[in-house]
Amino acid sequence: MLLLVWVFNVRVIRSTVWFSYITGILLMIPLLVMMVVPYLTGDWHAANMTWTWAARVGSGLALTWLYFMAGRRYGFEACAKVAPEYRDTATDTPKALRASAAFSVVVYALLPLGLGGHAGQ
Repeated sequence: MLLLVWVFNVRVIRSTVWFSYITGILLMIPLLVMMVVPYLTGDWHAANMTWTWAARVGSGLALTWLYFMAGRRYGFEACAKVAPEYRDTATDTPKALRASAAFSVVVYALLPLGLGGHAGQ
């Protein structure tokens, strides 16, 4: 599978880039729905924002999920990893890191609030 992916990347890098753009855009659709729609439809209620889940299933499972969520925040470090490939490294790297960090802050703030206030536990 790794060899197949490598050949695909080497042979058709342009289609791979477009595929990643399309999948990234498609991923944004459910994220935006879960982050914004509960506020627009009026289905969001502050009473749904409770935290008794850890008491029912155990704090170990809650800590495991928090660990997984924290691990996802390292994705924006990819901007720094590919920084040598930018056209102007000195100006493009801070721009990419700021944009990625801002995106992460917005998603990690609005997604749990929107989904939790709508669906509850």
